[in-house]
Amino acid sequence: MTSDFFQGKSYQKFVKKLEEISSSDDEFSELTNNQRVLQSHWKKGKYISQFREKVPYGQKEEYYSKLAKDLKRDRSLIFLLQKLFDLFPEGIPQFPGSEKLSWSKYTVLLTVDANKERDYYLKLAAEEDLSRDRLRKAIKEELYQKLQEQKSKKHPNGTLERPTDPSFLFIADPKTLKNPDVDTLEALLDQGFRSWHRDTFRLRGINGPEIHGPEHELAMQGKIFLEEKLKNAALILIKTYKTDKYGRYIADVIYHPVWTDPAKVFKEGIYLNQELLDEGLVKFAVY
Repeated sequence: MTSDFFQGKSYQKFVKKLEEISSSDDEFSELTNNQRVLQSHWKKGKYISQFREKVPYGQKEEYYSKLAKDLKRDRSLIFLLQKLFDLFPEGIPQFPGSEKLSWSKYTVLLTVDANKERDYYLKLAAEEDLSRDRLRKAIKEELYQKLQEQKSKKHPNGTLERPTDPSFLFIADPKTLKNPDVDTLEALLDQGFRSWHRDTFRLRGINGPEIHGPEHELAMQGKIFLEEKLKNAALILIKTYKTDKYGRYIADVIYHPVWTDPAKVFKEGIYLNQELLDEGLVKFAVY
């Protein structure tokens, strides 16, 4: 049964106050549409968070359901509005490109609780003008953690020497990728001047189990892992070296799920050879 608290003037006045907040308010008139929506949501979140302190201890969970019903909104939205304020108590972050961040993108960012990690995705979404789906993909693939591990160079299964010389570096078409197994790729490469060439590449420094060998399950796990990482990558770079005895180019593969700048991806993107080694899907090998 609804508590008398929610029948009181204080609560009723509070609900009316929330209903009156709109992104079209004069105080938001100088902002972009994205900024107006975010600022009005942040203001609502602030009031929701502050008013919760007035709710009797035993009624705090009921508070969200009652408020959602009275505002004719989903309960999940009430939580998100409060979380927007709780995670950004000083206001919506303002920095170059922040005007590109819509409320729908913030609903994805609000799933990240760690401050440094959330700040990384916040700036990444603005710099790359990521769609909501691309942003969600970057978070799901734990891009921040991978880049931190890459910077710290803490690789329990050993460390490969990351390439730094951009010679013989090519962009691969992700739609043409095939991987017979975890350490071999086939791809169509952009050689410049509208010239494309398909070839087979053996990943440098690693050796994976054979699909038709005794470690079939691990081999399939590695093959699927590689496919999932590359099939929706925004950019895939392949750096080639010499050929092996089978005529395959020895290669390093560097990719990124959202970045599209080749220079940036080569320098700071995910080094696939090392990633496979870190996952325990391959072992060291010298060619």
